[in-house]
Amino acid sequence: MHPREVAIIGALVLVVLVPWLAVRDIRRQPKGAWRAAGRSGWAWVVVVVGFPLLGVALYLRIARPAVRREVCSQ
Repeated sequence: MHPREVAIIGALVLVVLVPWLAVRDIRRQPKGAWRAAGRSGWAWVVVVVGFPLLGVALYLRIARPAVRREVCSQ
């Protein structure tokens, strides 16, 4: 496999697979936890799909910890 092919596969993983996993994680969080955290799951889906790498990074840094705190406190 050529380095160019490896780079293309890596780029596809970053731009397609990682955001897909993030959207899947967003949708699996309980709706009540999103409300309790004062956030919108659908808004984060739009952010992750619209800005794949930046959106995933922001979701993992900002929204997911807040929602997970609410899940653990319930």
